[in-house]
Amino acid sequence: MVDKEGLLVSLHVDSANPHESRLLMKTIKNSISLTKPRYILGDRAYDSDKLDLECKKLGISLVAYHKLNRKNHTQDGREARRLKKRYTVERTNAHLKNYRKVNVRYERDPKLFENFIWMAHCLIFIKKFNIHIDY
Repeated sequence: MVDKEGLLVSLHVDSANPHESRLLMKTIKNSISLTKPRYILGDRAYDSDKLDLECKKLGISLVAYHKLNRKNHTQDGREARRLKKRYTVERTNAHLKNYRKVNVRYERDPKLFENFIWMAHCLIFIKKFNIHIDY
């Protein structure tokens, strides 16, 4: 989960078996931010009534395009305009893929892989904000 600037706010590493929408609550709980997000922008995979209710309990508005077979529409087009900003997530993922240890998951231990992602993101942060470190 990233903020609107593309900085990593929360991360949860799991096996490839569970669907990404089932891992949303675990990702929110792992957040390092002091404040809760007001909105979570997701793709069609996040469109479910169960996720909507879980996010509303936390005071978060889940914005996702409706699936094509959805019977009842829960949001209008105004909220869906926020989804144009999802490119920040895709851009952050593209930046992380520049690091070999993060591009393919070779580690069996999920905590080790998670730490590599945080390290790669720290390097991205340093480059983005032109932070000079004197050794």
